[in-house]
Amino acid sequence: FSKYQLIRWYQAIAIIKPMTPQQTAGRLQGLLGGANLGMLSDFVGSQYNSDAAQEYITILTSFSFVTALVERHHLEAEVLPPGKSYPGLDARQWAIYRIMLGRLRCDYSVKNSSITLSFQDPSRDRARRILGYEIDDLREKLRSREVRNAADAVASLNQQVKKISDILLVREIYELIATQIQRQQLA
Repeated sequence: FSKYQLIRWYQAIAIIKPMTPQQTAGRLQGLLGGANLGMLSDFVGSQYNSDAAQEYITILTSFSFVTALVERHHLEAEVLPPGKSYPGLDARQWAIYRIMLGRLRCDYSVKNSSITLSFQDPSRDRARRILGYEIDDLREKLRSREVRNAADAVASLNQQVKKISDILLVREIYELIATQIQRQQLA
């Protein structure tokens, strides 16, 4: 019975480790031959990793993220059961959301400060592809937010510089602007 009647499900798995901006910059410096901050940065980053992991999980399981993902990648026909009708667009979106959420699993490991993502589907390739879409869309959302925040900070600091006459304070603000521009470029 199970050989001929039950559907085989496949699970694609990925592990994500959130990093602080300082850890990211340190890794890039390390790749370029710079010094690493070592254990202190790991200690400071552990709380950030936990908070970032909770934020990532919240984003990945949010209604707006899931429905946008399905719409952007045209997954509706692949996710919804064939032949089933829905009374309206809202009911259809909620059905898609529940199906996607039922197949997606996000677990945070305190031990290694990482998120284990998995997506189940009857098709091995589709499971892998949809999990890849989720990771790519999460990365793009975080990147665009970081770029937007840095650009807003630069614009705000530029406005403040025009109002200040103290040269020492202006120099410090320009250093902050440089840091924000670097943050924007890093994102």
